[in-house]
Amino acid sequence: MERKSKNKRSALLDVARHMPALCRTPQGRGTEYHYEADEVLAWIREQPDLQQWLLGKLQSRGYIKYDPERHVWLGVQAEDD
Repeated sequence: MERKSKNKRSALLDVARHMPALCRTPQGRGTEYHYEADEVLAWIREQPDLQQWLLGKLQSRGYIKYDPERHVWLGVQAEDD
């Protein structure tokens, strides 16, 4: 059964195998890194299955939870902050 889980994960992440060449710092932006300009992060934002997988992992591993009364996701320690 564990093997099936691994295969499922691989299939969900397999989209990254088809990612085109993307710039970390696009030309004309200098050499300083800014995540807002990172083309890989922009590409990830366009991959709904990958985003859903990450959200599911964060929830199932107990990092985030959904508050149905407020209709928001929050970190499990956010209430302590």
